[in-house]
Amino acid sequence: MMTYTALRNTPARIRQAAGSMLAQNTGWALVAEAVRLGAALGTFVVVTHLLPPSDYGVYVGTLGLMWFVLPFASCGASYLLLQRVAGEGIDLATAVARANGMVVGGGVVAVLVLAAARPVLLPQTSATVMVLLAIAELIFGGLHDVAMLACQALERLRLSVYLRLLQGVSRLIAAVALVVVVPSASLTQWAWLHLATAAFAALVAQVLLRVPGGRRLPFRMPRMLEVRSGLPFSVGFGADKLRESADSMLLLRIGTSADAGIFGAAIRLTGFVVTPLRALIASSNATFFRAGASSVAATRSVARRVTGLGAAYAVVASIVVAVGGPAAVSVLSAEYASAGDAVRILSVLPIAVAAEAFVATAMTAIGHQRVRVRSTLISTSLNILLNFALIPDYGWRGAVIASLTASAVNATILWSTLMVLAGRERRGSGSSTDRRRPWLRRASAPSHNDPGGSR
Repeated sequence: MMTYTALRNTPARIRQAAGSMLAQNTGWALVAEAVRLGAALGTFVVVTHLLPPSDYGVYVGTLGLMWFVLPFASCGASYLLLQRVAGEGIDLATAVARANGMVVGGGVVAVLVLAAARPVLLPQTSATVMVLLAIAELIFGGLHDVAMLACQALERLRLSVYLRLLQGVSRLIAAVALVVVVPSASLTQWAWLHLATAAFAALVAQVLLRVPGGRRLPFRMPRMLEVRSGLPFSVGFGADKLRESADSMLLLRIGTSADAGIFGAAIRLTGFVVTPLRALIASSNATFFRAGASSVAATRSVARRVTGLGAAYAVVASIVVAVGGPAAVSVLSAEYASAGDAVRILSVLPIAVAAEAFVATAMTAIGHQRVRVRSTLISTSLNILLNFALIPDYGWRGAVIASLTASAVNATILWSTLMVLAGRERRGSGSSTDRRRPWLRRASAPSHNDPGGSR
């Protein structure tokens, strides 16, 4: 067990060692997110001119379902990779190969289940669109996520720039080509191109991602132990995605596809200013997990510092969105005019992201993923209940109120819990790292006798 002196000094040592690396990686992550932002903005403008709000609502509502399913389909493979490589020092080649196997195996099963359940889940979505988007996001999107999280685990954020470039620019080129060749293209035709660009970006990303020495990363069948170890991540991040996507899905399911399209467009426009926060999240992941291996106090210190940086930007960004956001709607087709009001109401979204994103990572890093999951489930349940209560009468406005309320509840629970845990540790009643993180011990223990070679 760590002494009080060690606990007191650990945050300072971590700050000193990680400060310059965090700044450098944040810079590269910001470039990567800027690339994603530019490509996504171009694609967004083209697609909203191609599809009316009703079709766009079906598109974003179906994507929301896929983003919720992805962590479960992959059994948390990407974040398990991040934990094993950054937090435990597991060999990259083995970790990525196992993660790839989890993504492909789980993705195939999930695609089949979603195709069968489509009439119940989202009857507004055609079977073809459902299957195409499921393959694109659950299989190829999952493989791309594995490559991105591997970059974060090794703090090779420079490579993530190229991976973002591949994904974003290929989709933008496809969107422009579709408009030029088929000006009145349908949602189904766009779904085919969505799949093609996802496959291209994922496969090239896997080729570019290599371990030191140039060895290529193979696929390996996952072990049941790894599947069980990834479940806390899949449940936690799946709940996160459900809360993020519930509004679009429920607007499509119990509201109207047009409202889902307006809300989806407003979320996309507002989400563009969150790009620097996404960069900070990506660049700080490894720092959080290193601090989590040390102590709760160290992790709380990192969470406070990184959240402070994020909040400073978020306040400015929210003001900019509130003032200038509605004018940005003018770049869309006239059918999306009412998205201006939605953008104004959603202007506080960057502050909400800064308040909860970093503390959520901190809870995972110190081995309290269950607390994070419970908090997310509470806020998600609240979000869904408010959506059911408000959407029938208020449409997309009800979805906005539900989303922001749930975000505030989640942030309050997580910060309160982190402070309590740090206080217990300071008083000497906290447990050691191994005691607090038994599921991490189970994940790492077999690496020493893995016949495939985990190190």
